[in-house]
Amino acid sequence: MLGDVEGVGIIIDTYTVSSQDADGTNRSKTYTRLVAQAAEPLGAKVSLYREHAFSGIGKLLGFQDVETGDAAFDREYVVKADVEAIARELLDARSRNALVALPEGVTTTYKYGALEMSWLGVETKAEVFDPVIEVAVALCRARD
Repeated sequence: MLGDVEGVGIIIDTYTVSSQDADGTNRSKTYTRLVAQAAEPLGAKVSLYREHAFSGIGKLLGFQDVETGDAAFDREYVVKADVEAIARELLDARSRNALVALPEGVTTTYKYGALEMSWLGVETKAEVFDPVIEVAVALCRARD
């Protein structure tokens, strides 16, 4: 699917990752993916994922987690970035609110203006696309 929302070009597709177990068994997983490009890219790589059981271990080991100052968002998301100040600029109120509304399992990476979001499975529920597209628009329009 191709589209334009608030001036942000969006592509939604699926892809499959194949692997082989040590015993020769072939495995594959299919993902749904959204890609978009910011008109005015911010110069940072930012990875976002929801807190999970192993997040605390990573923090104890010193892996950096960017704090945004939004307590509710910071409790729910782990943010990794190569430039913290730019990550905070990218994660404005609109972006944080949109991310909190995402369904579980969506990974989000912003690399110098190129956005990719993906989740396991071929998405068949139309209502899942609204919050995903809202995140894409919010992150790609962070400087507006």
